[in-house]
Amino acid sequence: MSFAFDLGNVTSTAAPIVFALGLVRDPVLTYLREDNVVQNRSALWWLTWNSVESAVGQLPFKLTGINSRFKMDNFLANYPTALSRAVTLDNTIMSDVAKISLSAKISATYKDLLALNLRQTLGAIELTTSKLSNGSWAGMDDLRVFMKDIGNSRCVLHMSCLLRPSSKRFVFLTL
Repeated sequence: MSFAFDLGNVTSTAAPIVFALGLVRDPVLTYLREDNVVQNRSALWWLTWNSVESAVGQLPFKLTGINSRFKMDNFLANYPTALSRAVTLDNTIMSDVAKISLSAKISATYKDLLALNLRQTLGAIELTTSKLSNGSWAGMDDLRVFMKDIGNSRCVLHMSCLLRPSSKRFVFLTL
């Protein structure tokens, strides 16, 4: 897939053009319940939006091979706010690392790795719900949170081997 825009005669770069590439998985995972029944789990965002199109928004152009038009308002219109929050988070991480390392100089690369590590931890989390037998969503009463092992811990039986190291990151985000 490729995108091409005729920007005409560019004299300044005041407004960026924002692109996003996404992947929707449904179900996001299968779960073996206590009663030994395998259950498909879907992303929690399905409770807010009933289709991918409504979650993503309306594109200002028609994509070849796609019958419906997408509206980008929900997903990309919030880009400036999301960017501002990301920059604030990065600055907070850098500031806090500087506070704890007064006696030792920590390189900018190490601080960047800490910011990346926090994002990896958040990206490993799946907030899920399931469908009832009538096809409707079970809702928040059926909320389950799962965490992927994105490292090499080979954690199979106990989530504590994933949650314990991650807990420091969650505490940092709540302070």
